[in-house]
Amino acid sequence: MKNIYITRRETFNAAHKLRREDWSDEKNELVFGKCANKNWHGHNFELFVTVKGVPSEDTGFVINLKELGEIIKKSVIEKIDHKNINLDVDFMKGKMSSTENLAIGIWEEIENEIVKMGGELVKIKLFETENNFVADTLFKYKGLVKHLNKTFEALRQDDKRQRMQNYGDDIDLDSFIDAFVDMKRGSEIDEKLFIKLNKTERNVAVMFMVDMSGSTTGWVNQMEKESLVLLCQSLEILGDMYGIYG
Repeated sequence: MKNIYITRRETFNAAHKLRREDWSDEKNELVFGKCANKNWHGHNFELFVTVKGVPSEDTGFVINLKELGEIIKKSVIEKIDHKNINLDVDFMKGKMSSTENLAIGIWEEIENEIVKMGGELVKIKLFETENNFVADTLFKYKGLVKHLNKTFEALRQDDKRQRMQNYGDDIDLDSFIDAFVDMKRGSEIDEKLFIKLNKTERNVAVMFMVDMSGSTTGWVNQMEKESLVLLCQSLEILGDMYGIYG
């Protein structure tokens, strides 16, 4: 029988700071940047736990994903969700709360329980905030982003400027000069001295329906998220309203 890899995804929110008290404020800021803030800061975390094993002849499972989820929730999520990693999480006591150390701590918390279930823990993948994911996606596809932006810019209609109006958003300098010359000549003055902006409004709203079921775990879910980042980036250019529902 062949070894199969299966992954369980969980999410949690937590606060922390990266700071060494034996370093100066300047050195902490140089090394850790904004993460060295004395007043803490929070993240949305996305955790992927991958287990390897041979599927059972009775169930076809490498490991029961529901039971794996319960292990992760009991050993990790309940301890860390909406908590301060530096102060409240027992398996992070005395450790720098970097993403790397947190991943190691999670590994140590769940490995033995997974072994008891007949699986082998082979990978912990931890994303710290969606902001990093968005920035990474835009950088990864920067060539495509440039092309998409040009395509969507072509759909945008710029505001039209109407000169020589009785009222408006700005002074029509040419008309104002003509009126000044007419005044000096003693001629009748044209009062149409303004420029009016006729804004072109797009009455468009977009809704994305995203499949968040277990069948999209892995690369499918990754592609869904990357696609949404690229689409939303382009829609911002148009100024259209949009919503994402799962």
